[in-house]
Amino acid sequence: MRIWTVLFVLLGVVVLIFVFGPAYSRYSLTLAKIRQVSKEVRLLRKENAYLKESLERLRNDPSALEELARREYRMGRPGEIVYVVAPEED
Repeated sequence: MRIWTVLFVLLGVVVLIFVFGPAYSRYSLTLAKIRQVSKEVRLLRKENAYLKESLERLRNDPSALEELARREYRMGRPGEIVYVVAPEED
């Protein structure tokens, strides 16, 4: 009688593994995807905050705008001569 109880319990465990195993696997994959997307959202929020701050600086700080114009667009003030130094070639 005891052996039948043990076999019945083992059969129940095997059935549970086959029934709930794939669902648990999908749950684990979904949980990993949620973690990955959450990390991406955090990084994008940080980047968005940085870009908003940069935009406000450019709107409100003339020296920041001048710095950007000089660095990115090689612009100068009227009467200034802008020299562009080419990088050294190997």
